[in-house]
Amino acid sequence: MPQNSSSLNAFFARQIEQTMNNVSQALDSTVANHSEKLNEFIRIDEQELYWISCLLS
Repeated sequence: MPQNSSSLNAFFARQIEQTMNNVSQALDSTVANHSEKLNEFIRIDEQELYWISCLLS
């Protein structure tokens, strides 16, 4: 770990930036995963509505 305050500040700035990047990537991944699941649910719903409409006509 760096000894002087300037190096220490730069060190912590890099650590914080890396942590923020990790959090951002994790959020992007979570949102993409939930979006895919939601889209899958909507597709299933559309198929069910189609079959219901066929049965009713």
